[in-house]
Amino acid sequence: MSTKKFTNAPAFLRALLCAALAFLILVCALSPQCLAADDAPSLRRANSPFMTGYSGGIMAPERTITRAEFLKMLMVALLDYSDTLNYGAPSFSDIAIRKWYTGYIAYAEQLGIVEGYEDGTFHPDEPITRSEAAKLLALSLPELTIKAGEESRFSDVSGWAVPYVNALAEKGIVSGYQNNLFRPNRNITRGEAAKLVCVSQGFSPSKEELALLTSSLWNPFSDVSEGKWYYGYLLYAAGYLS
Repeated sequence: MSTKKFTNAPAFLRALLCAALAFLILVCALSPQCLAADDAPSLRRANSPFMTGYSGGIMAPERTITRAEFLKMLMVALLDYSDTLNYGAPSFSDIAIRKWYTGYIAYAEQLGIVEGYEDGTFHPDEPITRSEAAKLLALSLPELTIKAGEESRFSDVSGWAVPYVNALAEKGIVSGYQNNLFRPNRNITRGEAAKLVCVSQGFSPSKEELALLTSSLWNPFSDVSEGKWYYGYLLYAAGYLS
């Protein structure tokens, strides 16, 4: 539009055009893309996320995680699961073909990571215990050496769980509680699951390092506060830290 035509336009139209232009300038000025890098709150995904939140902007860090949910984390974060591939159907009688977790369980079964129960079921929606999670995690890390016949590093771990818990403890991926306890039968939470996978990937920053990493980060989860021990692990799991 030429200056002459703009000048000859009705006053209300000129005012409307000026208001629209001012609005566009304001939107650009406030957007992260138009701000300087040091001033813009970071909301981009820094790595490939292996954990997602729920509607309403929550992550539910203290909610127990199910066997299927934890297995999905492992397949995505550690074993290059691809949404574009068809992994077929798992052999477990309680896994329907079109459930959200079907492909993850089928892939894990192909890799020899899951066996299920003696009755041919998998129980995907049941909470997973610390010892069960340790076994799945250890089998998802090919670089670990799983040694049979060793004595347990923890006084309350016995039987089939010993070599898997020992292997993770040797690498510093898991630790116990006071009095040399591991509490193998306790269900793990989403926050604990995130920490397990994060540490397995080499993400375990100190408080000082985490403060630097999150100094310009906008936290999208209302129930993950900065002072909690799982803060950095959940943000990393969701793809906002690297």
